[in-house]
Amino acid sequence: MSGGARDNGTLVLYPSPGMGHLVSMVQLGKLIVSQGFSVTILIVKAHYNTGSTDSFIARVSSANPSISFHTLQPPASLPHNPSPHHEAHAFDILRLNNPNLRAFLLSSPPRALIFDFFCIHAVDVAKELAIPCYCFFTSSANGLACLLHIPRGQKHTRVFFMLGSISPDCDGIMVNTVEALEPRALEAITAGRCTLEGVPTPPIYCIGPLITEGRENIGQVDCIAWLGTQPKGSVVFLCFRKSWVVLRRAAQRDSRWAGEERAEVPVGGAKPAG
Repeated sequence: MSGGARDNGTLVLYPSPGMGHLVSMVQLGKLIVSQGFSVTILIVKAHYNTGSTDSFIARVSSANPSISFHTLQPPASLPHNPSPHHEAHAFDILRLNNPNLRAFLLSSPPRALIFDFFCIHAVDVAKELAIPCYCFFTSSANGLACLLHIPRGQKHTRVFFMLGSISPDCDGIMVNTVEALEPRALEAITAGRCTLEGVPTPPIYCIGPLITEGRENIGQVDCIAWLGTQPKGSVVFLCFRKSWVVLRRAAQRDSRWAGEERAEVPVGGAKPAG
């Protein structure tokens, strides 16, 4: 991609449901727009709670005229999936949503399709329509190397090695890193040492670091003010991916954390269902 006047065409970005995936894809979209392209980001509504994204989308649309959003309706019904993990359900939703994706791409063919890890089934649609497609891996090159190297045939690892089994069909993998930061991992991936023997690795493109801007309306001021009133050593911050929890020790004189309480302070992340 080269800079210059706008009107270089449109790229479609396809994140999986959830604020964390959407924020990452928006940051990529801003990078692409800076190179003279316009961007359409597809939104898929999930059957599980992913948190509200409406206000975030409205802010991005207002501040970035070259970034638009289009909502793809989810499948009317899903097959029974006993898995307690929403990742497994996300794969089902996105796989069954291929007809809706195909119809949208046919209505206005883009220059390329960029999808995130959970949207790997979009490769089938892109190849059918002869649209270049790239996987966007939001984590590190070390993370990608580990993912591609997970042993096949293990039932409990099915969700995580699907990228490795389909990635040869895409035109490249974009990784949120820089070569100088992870040279060994990148060399191992490009040399084919992280995939099954005989399985080619698509070209790797280092496009990072993509860093989110300061976010609004997530209670930073209230959170900092609240932390300032807590006794030293009485607060623990836990971060399980995009779900953030602050625990504080109950008023006890012993050193155990048996009486921890959830702090009623908004610190970010989607609110769990229930």
